Amino acid sequence: MIFTGLILTPWALGESEIAVWVHLLLGFGYSVLFLLFGYDHINGHKSELTKKTLKNLTGLTQTFAGGLALLSGFVLYLYGSKPMAGWSEVHLGATLVFGAGLALHLFGKIKT
Repeated sequence: MIFTGLILTPWALGESEIAVWVHLLLGFGYSVLFLLFGYDHINGHKSELTKKTLKNLTGLTQTFAGGLALLSGFVLYLYGSKPMAGWSEVHLGATLVFGAGLALHLFGKIKT
């Protein structure tokens, strides 16, 4: 999904109609998986959530950045990216923050 999103950015290859549809389909699938997996993941780690750790911070960052990416994605879907250019920047920024949070969250699993 990130790959198709990068194709859609103006500084990359420009807008491709196929990439738009693939990104939309993946985005709708992701929205369902994000909500279900996030809820299940938080419930599974309830006992660890009170600790102040990098893993918890990155998990919280992912939750808010992912939610913002979903919200901005739905706004862009409803109103289009041309009149809502600011939302396109918010969507891209939230996606990049989500990806960075995910990478750091996975890095937190590595035991030294």
